Amino acid sequence: MSQIAMSTRNAESKTTSDDRGATAVLVAFLIVVLVGIAAYVIDVSALHQERRELQNGADAAALAVAWDCALDANCGDEYATADSYVDANANDLDSNVLPGNITFPAANQVTVKATTADNDGDDVDGDNTTVDFYFAPIFGANGATVSAEATAAWGVPNSATTFPITISLCEWDDFLATNGGFSQGPPFSGAPWVLEFLTSNNQGNPNAGPGDCAAVAGQDTDGDNRLEGGFGWLQNSNCEAQITADGWIGSKPGNGVPNGCDLSGDLLGQTIMIPIFDDVWDTKDPGAAPCTGPGDKCYHIYGFAAFYVDGFRFPGNSTNPPCNPPKTCLGGYFTNFVFSNPGGTVGGPELGANVVYLIG
Repeated sequence: MSQIAMSTRNAESKTTSDDRGATAVLVAFLIVVLVGIAAYVIDVSALHQERRELQNGADAAALAVAWDCALDANCGDEYATADSYVDANANDLDSNVLPGNITFPAANQVTVKATTADNDGDDVDGDNTTVDFYFAPIFGANGATVSAEATAAWGVPNSATTFPITISLCEWDDFLATNGGFSQGPPFSGAPWVLEFLTSNNQGNPNAGPGDCAAVAGQDTDGDNRLEGGFGWLQNSNCEAQITADGWIGSKPGNGVPNGCDLSGDLLGQTIMIPIFDDVWDTKDPGAAPCTGPGDKCYHIYGFAAFYVDGFRFPGNSTNPPCNPPKTCLGGYFTNFVFSNPGGTVGGPELGANVVYLIG
């Protein structure tokens, strides 16, 4: 009987030992699995976050370099520009744009490649471009190189969505001739150029009378060889006009401000992209109207300029007015300016307005 009891106890002891051994193996396996999951969640998440930061930085850097190129064919110090933007978009304020990582794949295009900057002193491969892992080194993976790139383009707008005002080519030509070129600012120096409603070509003198100029050859549809100066309102929707250069667009009747326009927010102290007209058709001219709409005028759009608005006077609405009542007027400066692409196309004549946009 005692022998049977002894055998039973031995069997139970062996079973318990086997169970403990199996449990230890299972726990060890589960620990490896959990560490693997942690490595995946933490380290891979870090890679994804790094890629997001680098992509934001590459996008911003490409646009910034394109901006400089639009204003100056030499593009400035493109590496210093790009590096400042990729750094600003990194959580640790440090990323790389290595030599050779800014290229110009085509005319008016730039590509910027941003890479990780390892600045913690333990870069595993010595190239200063590694994201160090926290858990993956247990499995022999110390880190990974992460990069992102973006391509931006720049050019002169050929079509765009704009504030619904158009300015005469007379005014643009006379401003540049009088001032010796574009104004630089803000702040701008000198008295603003004063534009009167419809027929104002007045050499910037707020007390001068209406005027006009010689029409551009080939654009004089009514045959009088003259083009009125000043500015006019355009047909619009919610204070926006869809404009294409070398095309016609209808006028908005009257000199009152269109519904939906916030002059203080949309005009005052802003550099706006503004269409320039080089011919006008109205009901006294022969032939069918080249545009449709409620007005009795059609403007032929030549291109797009950049105009800084310093003040205005409209019926019932004026701020820093550049003319005396009862005149309707707009005052400001033609300048060089780069706009974020407002959804149009490029390829128009150079009048001071340029656009930049991402293409990849």
